[in-house]
Amino acid sequence: MHRFLLPTFTALACTLGTVGCMQNVDYVDPTQNQPTWGGIGGGSEMQGVNLQDATLRGDIGPVRQFDGPAQSVEAYDDAAYGSSTITIYGNSTLGTGFMMVTLDRSLTSLPPGETRILGNDFGTSSYVQLCSDNSDAHFDGVAQEVVIEVTPRGPDRDITIEATISEDYEGPMAAPTVVNAAFTLVQ
Repeated sequence: MHRFLLPTFTALACTLGTVGCMQNVDYVDPTQNQPTWGGIGGGSEMQGVNLQDATLRGDIGPVRQFDGPAQSVEAYDDAAYGSSTITIYGNSTLGTGFMMVTLDRSLTSLPPGETRILGNDFGTSSYVQLCSDNSDAHFDGVAQEVVIEVTPRGPDRDITIEATISEDYEGPMAAPTVVNAAFTLVQ
C-alpha cells in the first residue's frame, strides 16, 4: 500500500507545485507587438497629429442639429507615404454621428487655400464617410463633394471640411445636406 501512496502523493505534490507557480507570471507590454501603420515595406509609420478646437455642425442622416464641439477626435498622418485619416465624433440631442476623412495625402502637406474632392472620383483614394445613429434609424454614406479649406495661422493651420451628401448606400436622399467640421492642426 505504501508503494502506491508514495508515487501518487509525489505526483499530486508536483502538480500542485506547478499550478502554484503559474500564478507568478510576468506580463509583457501589450503594445510591444503591435504592427506599425502605413508604409510600403514598413518604410513609414502613421503618427498621431495634434488637433485642437474640433467642431461638428450639420445634419447626418436622421440625426439633426450637430452644432458644437466634437465629442472626440482621432487623427493619424503618414507624411512619408502620403496618407491621413481624421475621425470627428459628435453628439446632438437626437443621436450620435461622425465624419471620417481619409486623404491620399498627408494632412500636413495640404496647401493653403481650397482642395476639392469628389466622392465618386475613383481616381483618388480620398473620401469622406458620414455615419449617424439614434434609437430610430442608422445612416451611412459617402459625401459626393468635399471642400477642404486650409488657412495658415502662424505655425499652425485652421482646417475646415465641408461635405455635401445627397445619397446614402440605399440611393438618393430627398434633399442634400451639408456637414461641416473644423479644427486646428497644431504643428
